[in-house]
Amino acid sequence: MATRQLDNAGLRQAAALAIEENWLDLAIIALGNSGDLRWYEWRFPVAYGALLERHARSQNLDISWVMGLMRSESAMAEDAVSSAGARGLMQLTPDTARRLAKRHSYRYTGRNQLLEAETSILFGTSYLRELSDRFADNPVLVSGAYNAGPNAVDRWLDSQSGSEPAIWIETLPYFETRDYIPRVLAFSTIYDWRLQRPVTRMTSRMPAFDAGGVASANQDRKTTRVVCPVEVLSP
Repeated sequence: MATRQLDNAGLRQAAALAIEENWLDLAIIALGNSGDLRWYEWRFPVAYGALLERHARSQNLDISWVMGLMRSESAMAEDAVSSAGARGLMQLTPDTARRLAKRHSYRYTGRNQLLEAETSILFGTSYLRELSDRFADNPVLVSGAYNAGPNAVDRWLDSQSGSEPAIWIETLPYFETRDYIPRVLAFSTIYDWRLQRPVTRMTSRMPAFDAGGVASANQDRKTTRVVCPVEVLSP
């Protein structure tokens, strides 16, 4: 891409232009390539807020977590398509979308529909609700299942039962999922701040679980107000 020839100042200017044109994903990429981890408003845009609020609320999901996951999945690019065929803001595969449509009686006309924000967020939050029901509303396990699939998480729980969440994450066999889970949780904390909500510490988003993936009832869920979140992974 053209930004490869730019120095850090040029990348920041490119990000500013992308924001003006509402190319949110290009601004995120430019700032990530610059190594500048500031500019939170540009790196973590509050996009599709009304859609996310409506669907997260209807599925009883934490909107900051959903927004952090969506930011991790697509960098807020509505037309994102992965090498594995996942599509849209929430990066669902056509096979997953077909199964969701059948279970929930949703209208689904084909893979291009997943490139529409309304469909992607509706289907994505419905899938998150299913995974949350399966894994006792544990954000660590649900985030892992969204990335690697629920069957993979079941296998990992069977082979590493009773682990503390941080240890469990670090021993996962998939590097992508080891990186993905803390990224989603860190982004969720930043979106608490961006949405002007009480900020939940990242460690409080990692409740303990037993072999069945059941969240510990004794987990401390303290929240705190912060002026600015800690630096997180780039981009």
